[in-house]
Amino acid sequence: MDKKIICGVSAYSSYVKLSVSDGIKHIDFSKQILNFEDIFFDKLSNMVKKFNCKFSDISEIDIIRGPGRFTGIRSLYTFAKVYNVLSGARVYGIDVFEALVYNLYQSGYEGDVAVVVHAFKDEFYLCYYRIKNKKIIRKQSPEWIFIDKLQKKLDNFKGVLISDFEDYPETYSIFNNLDKAPSEISKIIPYNIIKASKFFSHTDISPFYLKPAKFEL
Repeated sequence: MDKKIICGVSAYSSYVKLSVSDGIKHIDFSKQILNFEDIFFDKLSNMVKKFNCKFSDISEIDIIRGPGRFTGIRSLYTFAKVYNVLSGARVYGIDVFEALVYNLYQSGYEGDVAVVVHAFKDEFYLCYYRIKNKKIIRKQSPEWIFIDKLQKKLDNFKGVLISDFEDYPETYSIFNNLDKAPSEISKIIPYNIIKASKFFSHTDISPFYLKPAKFEL
């Protein structure tokens, strides 16, 4: 029986995250690099080879579609879209907020969640969730927000804050009064890209921008 190879990919931030799975085991990769395309195809191909498979054996691609760096998000969309057209592979997309809140969900937490992701300088992205009865409920649309307004919004927040601490640890120091997710899950976890994509089952992989594209990096 042919193996079904699934890959999860993120390049929304300064980190490139890759996960390759055959449904039984998985291999993960994480590296901080600006020009991810310099290593992407070689690294992904080598990871697939460890399952005794070829690049063309990839049957599903799961991507983080934003918001974040324009080039990384756009490049991943193009890769997944072209591969889908050529091979018929399934494609799924999650946003950064879903990737991070899923980490909390998997940890067993229940309650309100504020996902705060650094955008640029004093700009952030914010999205609220509630985790209850094994469900993740988005309470409002994500927004692009400046730090002064963000601090006011979170003044009376009763729940847990989660951010991509690995990419921008300064976020947690800004909100000393709030409960925060543990640092080990406050990041994009490569294999969880695949697991969260299955959980949410979004077939939309189009780039997700909260800022006008001309302001994206």
